Amino acid sequence: MSLLSIYQVCGISGRENSTYYIPCIKSILAQEGNHHCVVCGCLSSQVTKNRLQAEFGPTISYNWIDEKLPGAVTFNHSVQKCINSFGKFDGYVFIDSGCGFLTIDSLRLIEQKLNSGSYGCISTRTNDIDDGYFLNLNIGAYNGDKSAEKEIFKNGDYILPVGKAVNGHTILLSNQLLSYYNKLLPDIFAGWCGESVYSFLCAALKLQWVVIKDVIVHHQQGIDGQSSGFSPQLWQAQGNKGWDHPFRLESLLPIFENDTAKKLGLGYEEAQQIVMHDESQFDENGFCINNELKKYIKDNLFLPPDILDYNTINHTFIR
Repeated sequence: MSLLSIYQVCGISGRENSTYYIPCIKSILAQEGNHHCVVCGCLSSQVTKNRLQAEFGPTISYNWIDEKLPGAVTFNHSVQKCINSFGKFDGYVFIDSGCGFLTIDSLRLIEQKLNSGSYGCISTRTNDIDDGYFLNLNIGAYNGDKSAEKEIFKNGDYILPVGKAVNGHTILLSNQLLSYYNKLLPDIFAGWCGESVYSFLCAALKLQWVVIKDVIVHHQQGIDGQSSGFSPQLWQAQGNKGWDHPFRLESLLPIFENDTAKKLGLGYEEAQQIVMHDESQFDENGFCINNELKKYIKDNLFLPPDILDYNTINHTFIR
């Protein structure tokens, strides 16, 4: 198959949002081209499970995860379960529960972009202000004014410079990333800032991260709550830093704040200037010029089995 769409829902907040999920899933199923959809539900209620399975039956797959895990982990797990059942896909589309496609050609356009160049990540635009442009690209203002996007997309699709990021509400990740890293989303993060390393995952494999101009998705912020199981707000209220919120580690900073990582060109959360990358390690296309960064990322931005064994995750997968 060509694309796998993973629609991510979460029941940890206690909200029952199936009436919102259903039209979003229908917008995925309405897409042109060769693709498959799986609903990935983390601690979803039985009501949600029953309603979605009654609505869609065997037309989609379901991965019901019955333990508290971050979205990156549940996404990676769902990707692996689908590969075991259907084989590898060309790309894997992360779709958060607040997102729905507005046109039936969205996935086809994303797939065309994937096939047109060296892209590891392809992001869509959103129709709300929670796109991350203000924080990560220093463009526009967080006040509902979308006019600044004209500057970003004046020349067409926008290739993100190394170290930059946008919010990953709907984003395709290429099978090229999976083939090398064995997982797609770094799973060391419990809360925010995961997107800040995506450009490095791409650049290390001589790939780029692009925001596609002509695909805009509907996005409703906070449908299931933000990182509900690992509340970044509570984490900060307890005196911690939002950019040092690790999953099953003591701290994220030792991964990035060391001579080896800096020498290889790795940066982290550059929007807040936490660790800035060494620009000399990248060429004019944003491709890493050394062969060691990818190895460092593979070994350090993904948890080893003795810390997180994906094979032991409590789940029910319905093909």
